[in-house]
Amino acid sequence: MAPGSAIRTQAILRAPSDVQSLFRAGVISEKDAAKLGPKGEQTPEQAATIREAVNAANAVVAAHPPAVTPKDKRKVKVAVGVAVKSTLARPATAQPKVSALVEQHTREFLGWLSALRPHEIAYVKAAVKGA
Repeated sequence: MAPGSAIRTQAILRAPSDVQSLFRAGVISEKDAAKLGPKGEQTPEQAATIREAVNAANAVVAAHPPAVTPKDKRKVKVAVGVAVKSTLARPATAQPKVSALVEQHTREFLGWLSALRPHEIAYVKAAVKGA
């Protein structure tokens, strides 16, 4: 067994069943499949990235005719590897930043609301109802 192969095999076993089935079918390389097996608990962002990579791999497989010769199989495997690597190389989505900004602005707004006097609150309520 090659060095690091046992570690990659463990990572593949942690990967979703879609990744495992692609690996067993010989469509995805050991290294690429191992990259899709996260260590520890999966964050929602990791799960989404892995789902995107699996979808990209499945799209590549669907776009190629059934591989008959070893050369055809290698072409599909290389194309799947490129699709997986490009999906993993994309920058993380802006969702965490957006969530943090929304949370920050909500806190600021609630702080502003708590500083209002009763007559100012009535004015804000009337303005909101009229809007």
